[in-house]
Amino acid sequence: MSNIQRVIIDTSILIDHLRGTSEDFKLLDNLRIQGKIELLIPDIVICELFAGKEARKKKVQENFNKLIEDLSVTGLTINSAKIAGKLIRTYTQIPDPFDFLIAAVAIEQNAYIATHNIKHFKQIPQIKLLKIS
Repeated sequence: MSNIQRVIIDTSILIDHLRGTSEDFKLLDNLRIQGKIELLIPDIVICELFAGKEARKKKVQENFNKLIEDLSVTGLTINSAKIAGKLIRTYTQIPDPFDFLIAAVAIEQNAYIATHNIKHFKQIPQIKLLKIS
């Protein structure tokens, strides 16, 4: 399984999927099912999903749970936390601290990031963005 490309899924892909505005998650999930990629969801993304105001609704929580149940969960290690700290210190123009955490996990795991929020991640040269469509 080590030859399979790892892909970190960002919150934007999941939210747009649930809103019905993007097919990108379906494409990624099909690649995962076919064994072509390993699709990872950072624990930070799970936090972002459940932090949103819409997550107060039980049905929304159920949809989130169903969406993430087959994904491999990954998260910060001591090393990726150090990477995140350096990114925060270096790229002060990026406003979302969650993006730094997701980026650090991707850098440590040599994974691509699948996101609709390209403008923040593309500022970090170490990030490999996955072009989906």
